Amino acid sequence: LGESAAFGFPLAYGDSFAARLEQRLKGAGCAVLNAAQPAWTSGRLVAVAYRIVDQFQPETLILYLGNNEWFHWSPTDEGPSPRRLGLLKFLAGSRVLAYVEFLLIRRQVERTHSQAGGFDQHHQLVGFDYSLQHPLAQPPADWEGVKRRFLANFETNLRDILDLAKRNRVRVILLTVPFSYRLSPAWMYPQPLAFSDGNAPVIHQSLDQAAADLQAGQPGEALEPLERALQREPAAPLPHYLKATALEAQGKLAEAEASYATAREKTIGHLGSILSINATIRKVAAATATELIDLPPLFDRYEHNLGHYCNDDLI
Repeated sequence: LGESAAFGFPLAYGDSFAARLEQRLKGAGCAVLNAAQPAWTSGRLVAVAYRIVDQFQPETLILYLGNNEWFHWSPTDEGPSPRRLGLLKFLAGSRVLAYVEFLLIRRQVERTHSQAGGFDQHHQLVGFDYSLQHPLAQPPADWEGVKRRFLANFETNLRDILDLAKRNRVRVILLTVPFSYRLSPAWMYPQPLAFSDGNAPVIHQSLDQAAADLQAGQPGEALEPLERALQREPAAPLPHYLKATALEAQGKLAEAEASYATAREKTIGHLGSILSINATIRKVAAATATELIDLPPLFDRYEHNLGHYCNDDLI
């Protein structure tokens, strides 16, 4: 039970976790059913869990969710339109259409885009250029408070599903969420350069200087203005992302991964706060004595053994 990752978006069904697991277990007479719902939050998935337990009486319920908690949140007048969100949900529900969307997004990423106009959702898959050129004009009010409320709601929903399963003697396995380290902070929403009044122009100047140093092939020089920016605005995602880019260019790959992960954690809106999501899953697993498979270290170990970093091989 989960979202698009559990569903297998945008892959053929045979490449999904559920299908691969069933291939491994079919010799033991086990059937694996994929009840994932692309674009659904944990709150909507609680009802699916009740239906699964009531109608199928499973032996085991695997929970692989946490990516979509901020799916319906957006900065005021800045996020994707409801029409666009509806289109994405529709595309995510069909494997054929999902693959078409995947090809369109890949083509869009590979093209050289004009920087004119306003913010364009899905404009840049990786990198910082678009994020830096299209910042969020005003940071959302009380983002930290919003983040705490969403995380508390996520925890409540997890515990609801676990309570249901345990009352019905269903074994539960919780999974944490692996993630792409290099995902652009502005993949879904524009990001603020600063949360404190008056800091944005100074931060923009420091980031522009760091970007120029990176483009000139001087990543070591870029770190000084980035450290100044981080001292002023440690909660802004873009300085962390540029710092990760500089560290990666210097070959400091483990440090780069950590800084990219911090940028993902600081990113506001959908696909941000990933470290907090995983911390919540681990917390609930420990508090309820629920089995946990901690996926990010497994994915990291797999990739590092190949000599790669930053989850290039995530999908």
